[in-house]
Amino acid sequence: MRLLFVEDDAADMELALHHLRRAGIEASGERVQTPGELEECLGSQCYDVVLCDYHLPGWTGLDALEEVRRRAPSTPVLLLTGETGEERVLLSRRLGASELIYKDRLALLPAAVEGAVRSTRTLEDSRQELEASRERFRSIFEQAPSGIAVGSPEGRFLEVNPAFCRITGYGVEQLLGMGWENLVADESGLGNLFRALAAMTGPAPALQADTQFRHKDGHLVDVQWSLSPLPCAAGKPAAHIGQIADITRRKQTELKLREYAMVLDQSNQDLQHFAYVASHDLQEPLRMVKSYMELLSRRYCGKLDAEADEFIGFAIDGATRMQNLIQGLLAYSRIGTQGKPMEPLELDHVLESALANLAIAVAECGAEIGAGPLPRVCADAGQLVQLLQNLIANALKFRGSESPRIRVEASRENGGWKISVADNGIGLDPKFQDRIFQMFQRLHGPAKYPGSGIGLALCKRIVERHGGRIWVESEPGAGATFHFTIPDPAEEKGGAGD
Repeated sequence: MRLLFVEDDAADMELALHHLRRAGIEASGERVQTPGELEECLGSQCYDVVLCDYHLPGWTGLDALEEVRRRAPSTPVLLLTGETGEERVLLSRRLGASELIYKDRLALLPAAVEGAVRSTRTLEDSRQELEASRERFRSIFEQAPSGIAVGSPEGRFLEVNPAFCRITGYGVEQLLGMGWENLVADESGLGNLFRALAAMTGPAPALQADTQFRHKDGHLVDVQWSLSPLPCAAGKPAAHIGQIADITRRKQTELKLREYAMVLDQSNQDLQHFAYVASHDLQEPLRMVKSYMELLSRRYCGKLDAEADEFIGFAIDGATRMQNLIQGLLAYSRIGTQGKPMEPLELDHVLESALANLAIAVAECGAEIGAGPLPRVCADAGQLVQLLQNLIANALKFRGSESPRIRVEASRENGGWKISVADNGIGLDPKFQDRIFQMFQRLHGPAKYPGSGIGLALCKRIVERHGGRIWVESEPGAGATFHFTIPDPAEEKGGAGD
């Protein structure tokens, strides 16, 4: 440890060094007596601690203290005195001395020296950390992609970063003479905004808004703007920090998306209307064709040759299938246009209604149908009955050699409900698991398994209207399990799950 003694008595310096070395401190000392010698040493050397005698010939330790503070402000200073007096302690502390030690108590000197050095190192570490923090902040400030401005309580710019200049088109010097009112296209609400900012007395969320700034060249720039107070010690905002992000492209994209959504919505409405009108208007002529073909069959069956009877049968069968297709298409178009409002309902009551509609089919094939505990959901009751009815009817149709066994279960999934309908039927190849939910897609011919090819497409449309998804898990000969999900409004709002 290197010490500088401002001391007129060499013996006092040696005594002090003796106490330090006795305490295990490796210390070396250099002694000066005059202001000139002190100035020269401080100008050419660095010291860990300066020890000043309070009384010096022609000057005082307080004079030496002031010189040290001026030339080496980070170096700790200890004053040594042979006289007591509270006023000396107070004065030395006020002038920046680390400690005042009485010469008859030099046993306290080692602890004082170590404490002064430790405090100085701590302060130096804090200073360096603060400086590094300032450099980091300056780097972030300069390189931030968002425009940042520090402003006065009245809204005048005190400092701006390069991104702020780039977004507004102005240089730093130009902006420092301006305020927010020179940039905001609509400044009518600025007064209220800054009054609200000035009223903030503690930590508060930033004031945010999407607005438009007027660029230097006159064009408008869409920006996301936020203002936060920078409070002083008294709590009142001494300044504020504002951030802007150029969101012109985002706004243009949002506008295009809204336009596309409007076009798509209109297209969907037109398509649904067309499907409804086409299917509705086609039913009457088709009904007439089928009726007359059935009349021909009843009146002339056996009176014409066998080939004619077969042709009439083909025509009636084709008309029936076409009628089923049209009715399915009509039902498909009505899901989005004529659905009922969602309301809370018990899923077990929905299942009872679906099974009542299928009672004859269930009895004919001797099916066993069971269910686990089913939840309360928010849904369109009529469509949910149709959904379960279609899935159970599908299981009855594609049954295997054994009597159908069907199980309906419910479980939690991602904050909603997963409903599963499992059967022991013929199953299907996994490669067709997506195809079966498309319109008019069939895996079997109508002669073996009659149907329109719309049932599962209807199920998918119903589930999607309810905000869920539907899928199937199956292997050939191992049955199939259809799953669909229904969101739980209570979970979405942060309420109780079950």
